[in-house]
Amino acid sequence: MKKKMIVSLIFNSLIFVLVFFCAFCSLFDYKFITNPSVITFTPHFSIFKYFTTDSNIFLGIVSAVMIGLEISCLAKRKYELPKSILLFKLIATTAVTLTMLTTIFYLAPRDPVGYYKKFLDSNLFFHLIVPILALISFLCFEKTNKLSKKTPFFAILPVILYTVYYAINGFSHAQNGVIPADFDFYGFFDAGFVFAVILIPIMLFATYLISVVLWFVNKKEL
Repeated sequence: MKKKMIVSLIFNSLIFVLVFFCAFCSLFDYKFITNPSVITFTPHFSIFKYFTTDSNIFLGIVSAVMIGLEISCLAKRKYELPKSILLFKLIATTAVTLTMLTTIFYLAPRDPVGYYKKFLDSNLFFHLIVPILALISFLCFEKTNKLSKKTPFFAILPVILYTVYYAINGFSHAQNGVIPADFDFYGFFDAGFVFAVILIPIMLFATYLISVVLWFVNKKEL
């Protein structure tokens, strides 16, 4: 248990550093891979309209809390984390996993510039590396039997809240029944309102399914 908690601490520290470094880079539009010589000092708060940014920052906050708790546990030689923080780690890991899968199978293939564009600069970490780190840490080093069968339902809440925001933001800016691309940045309304209505329960079910799989694998000993 001690070794696993130490490894978990390392993973959470890495996640925290990467998330907030990339959030800072995104906020100031610093492209540290494709254009490292240019940085603007005007904050772009529009980054917070994306589920990608929000889910990663949420994970970063959860990881920061876990760092403090794990250091405390190691100091006291009590190698067991509270149920509440493990619940939040499941919710956050589900959210970033949904982000990763949506990018790989939906957003990247639709990008006219090319598949690779979704995996450059901060997006490389937000869309791929951070979700993978979260999966490894939660599934391998933060195992618990404390989470009940009802727990995966909580992972749907962030998606429901974001769906409400996305719909209100989109419809409030509709022009002649069409939502501009600036307010339909994920292209969910490209195929019309009916497609979006069908897509919502699919996304919710996919989120729940991801959470169930993570919960099930987490409680199984490797």
